[in-house]
Amino acid sequence: MNIAFYTGVSGLMAFQEHMDITAHNISNSNTPGYKSGRSSFTDLIYTEMDLRAGETKKNGHGAKVGAVDVNFTQAGINMTGRQLDFAIVGDGFFALENEDGIKYTRNGAFGISVEGKNGFLTSLSDGSYVLDNRGKRIKLRRDEDTGTFNINNVHERIGVFTFDNPYGLARAEASSFTETETSGIAKDITGSSLYEMRGGSLEFSGTSLTDEMINIIQSQRAYQMSSKVVRSADEMEELINNLR
Repeated sequence: MNIAFYTGVSGLMAFQEHMDITAHNISNSNTPGYKSGRSSFTDLIYTEMDLRAGETKKNGHGAKVGAVDVNFTQAGINMTGRQLDFAIVGDGFFALENEDGIKYTRNGAFGISVEGKNGFLTSLSDGSYVLDNRGKRIKLRRDEDTGTFNINNVHERIGVFTFDNPYGLARAEASSFTETETSGIAKDITGSSLYEMRGGSLEFSGTSLTDEMINIIQSQRAYQMSSKVVRSADEMEELINNLR
């Protein structure tokens, strides 16, 4: 397979993945606490060309998405007025637990899961249990007279955690992450001055639709160019074969 054909095909694959990442950002433009991803490209293979005695030059052929970085920049705050909505301003993540383990999120849209006589604070997005600073589920007390659950000062019981390297976290779902060796283990910062927790509020999605539309246009043009390279390489190969 000639180098031009390989370069074009790798470009098609790389920019298709880039467009998939952009589409994922756009689809979560209304997801509270969502942090957008940004892909970076890297060369695939190199060949060496002899320039003159003792000198060589390396040329890259083809590209791929080398990494997908997350933009953890603080987004704006949406005042919802809902009692169980919470926004973190500053560092930190909420901790959630489900059957797959513990994950971390900036999405503070919570509700109450009623289990028999008990109530637990849970995530509205998937029903995961919200954890306190000791990694325990937050149990809510029911008022025997009214049958309602006491949520007064519940924000003081919600754990907030941070990481030595949050950019090393692995994305689990739209707005949640899991720890990795690169991120380090979760550290409890509940009640510290590193953040402010605002009730009746949610953090907006970190997606900028303007930026994402620019990315779509750039990716489409790059994809079209790679397609032209593949078509030209194929035509050249056919021409060469016909000369034999």
